[in-house]
Amino acid sequence: FSPDGKVLASAGGRIYNDDGTHGEDGTVRLWSTETHQQIGDPLINERSSGPALAVSFAPGGEKLAVGYGDRDGMVWDIGTHKLVGTLPGTYGVMPGITYSHAGSLIAAGDSSNVRIWDGTTYKLLRDVKGQTGSVNAMAFSPDDGHLASAAQDDTIRIWDPTTGTLVKQLTA
Repeated sequence: FSPDGKVLASAGGRIYNDDGTHGEDGTVRLWSTETHQQIGDPLINERSSGPALAVSFAPGGEKLAVGYGDRDGMVWDIGTHKLVGTLPGTYGVMPGITYSHAGSLIAAGDSSNVRIWDGTTYKLLRDVKGQTGSVNAMAFSPDDGHLASAAQDDTIRIWDPTTGTLVKQLTA
């Protein structure tokens, strides 16, 4: 949901072929929560052949960060439906992505790393290593002082996003 609750973003989708096979279409769709109708055309990442896996609205609701299944993350302007930024430096699948509450940072996980970008310039600030499994979910603390990453290795790691230092590890 967008911060004002008026827009819902959906990631991914399947295309079914006449022969019963299917493929991922890699699109993101925006939906009005008032009319329950799609808003404009889908956001189609023509640079990717993989599915859209994760979405996160900027705090103002004007931008949407998207994690894809085979490439860099992308940032879209939801008013114009135009691609406005690329989040480079991932190693494939990006199933978790999040904006900080202030909007100054974007964090995403991939097969074994956490990456943190500037939320305005999209420049990679930190490549945090330490996960031993694919990072599936990310969340900033309310004050943006900590970043949690949940991974397939049954751990949650708490990071200092300004330094990339591991603060705490929780094991299931």
